[in-house]
Amino acid sequence: MEYVILSIAVIVALLVVSWVVSASTRVWVVRLRNGTPVLVKGKIPPMVVSELSEVLKRHGVRRGALYGVKRRGMVALGFSRSIPQKCRQALRNVWSMHAR
Repeated sequence: MEYVILSIAVIVALLVVSWVVSASTRVWVVRLRNGTPVLVKGKIPPMVVSELSEVLKRHGVRRGALYGVKRRGMVALGFSRSIPQKCRQALRNVWSMHAR
């Protein structure tokens, strides 16, 4: 019984550490609230948020989140599960025009 409790505690601790590490690599976060994008963390130009919003509206996405994730010195896009694959590629195309 003690091993089961210890195993569960270790798994929970690993999940918490994983979540904290992934959240700390997010440079910016845009959340969709009723189809409206809201920048909740970091800074990106309003024009970029507007263009990303247009893509999301075109694909009918009403909720979810986009993340600017630091990878190898660059900022890549991350997505919540509610954003469909076809929409993700269109968002990457927009982001590639603005990423530095």
